[in-house]
Amino acid sequence: MDQTQLGIVELDDTCAIVNTITSPIDPSDPEDLAVDKDGTLWVADTGNNQWDRPNIALHEVSLDGATNNVYRFVYPDGAVHDTEALLLGPDGVPIFVTKDPGAPVLYRPTAGLDQALDKDNPLPLEEIGTLAIAQTETSGGPEILGDAVSTLMTGGAVSADGSRVVLRTYTDAYEWAVVDGDIGATLIGDTEPTITPLPDEPQGEAIMYTADGTFVTASEAIIDDATGAVISNAGLWTYEPAALPPPASDDDEAAPAREKSLIDTLGINGILWVIAGVGFIGAIIFAIGLRVILKARKARKALAASEANSASMDDFDNRDGRDDRYDDRRRDEDRYREHGHDDRFLDEDRFSGDRYDDDRYDDRDHSGYRDDRRPRDDRYDDPDYDDRRGNPVPRQYADSDDGLGGGRLFEKPGNQDQRGEPAPGYGPENGGNVYGEPPRRHEDGTGTVYGGGGR
Repeated sequence: MDQTQLGIVELDDTCAIVNTITSPIDPSDPEDLAVDKDGTLWVADTGNNQWDRPNIALHEVSLDGATNNVYRFVYPDGAVHDTEALLLGPDGVPIFVTKDPGAPVLYRPTAGLDQALDKDNPLPLEEIGTLAIAQTETSGGPEILGDAVSTLMTGGAVSADGSRVVLRTYTDAYEWAVVDGDIGATLIGDTEPTITPLPDEPQGEAIMYTADGTFVTASEAIIDDATGAVISNAGLWTYEPAALPPPASDDDEAAPAREKSLIDTLGINGILWVIAGVGFIGAIIFAIGLRVILKARKARKALAASEANSASMDDFDNRDGRDDRYDDRRRDEDRYREHGHDDRFLDEDRFSGDRYDDDRYDDRDHSGYRDDRRPRDDRYDDPDYDDRRGNPVPRQYADSDDGLGGGRLFEKPGNQDQRGEPAPGYGPENGGNVYGEPPRRHEDGTGTVYGGGGR
């Protein structure tokens, strides 16, 4: 058969070829076949093993080959799938079932098929929901796929009267009794399917109903890609379906539709995006947490340094305004006893009350402090000395002071010196002066009271 055109082979009950139908359209990857109530053939050109197809196609071919239409579709949000199952009910609306492992997604057109004829503008599909398919213990299918063979949808069919619908994996058939003629709602509803094992099929990828409701399945031939040798021939099998539960009566309350789970809503691609988003958010939280920890450590170090600095200042005391730089152990050694360094001397007996408790010293006003700005050091409390207090000692020479401590300038001289003691031989009567000093004369014998020369 020409690989550049679509070819369909019709078989009889003995599997003999009775007719071959061709279409001048070069398909991409045909995966499933359905027949509507008028006998028209619908080929699902939906395979995408390389996951690089931007859209899918549905071929309409009449039994005589006169009708050849191609309808093109695109998944919502730019999604990409490998799809191998087609369901076509009495209403003529196609449903595509993807091959996502364990979570096949159901899609249908958003408008009538006549809107999908423009090859440059494929008609968008809408998601109906997602199935949950668990692994089974049934043997069969390509070994290279491992345990996934029992969760990958590879074909589907609807009975001629539309009352039953079946989907198959490589190893099992899942059958539902259609509720209210709505295939999509039945598949994602609460009705549990009946499972019929299809064991040991090499690569089962097709299923259909006979007139009496028997399953007929088909397996592709398996060929070695390297050598071209046939590993397993194509084959057909028939199965008696497992008994379905009795359909609900009209009097039974309709079961509420099953709510979509998170997996149903997201699908495989959505779950991958969620995982990536969680990883990104986790990285951000880690970075923020690390920053907070580093800032907290820095603050603790700064606080510790501040406390250490405060502790080191305990060696200094300024509570009373004095510069008590040695107010601890060093001050206790009494190394600084003078005023302005250590004020503790104010509390000692020898410095209390009068500043100097000694008869030889004068405390002026008995307050312990000097009573003028420039106190004199009156170290000698002797009546012959003037301490400049309120009651001065009488001078040796009365009246006004001549500025030299000797009384009046022309006061009658006496015979005492400035201490009041006699000065024999030095007074004026003996040729001295008023100060009791020896006479000072010039060579001619003349002089004044100050020992100056005569005039």
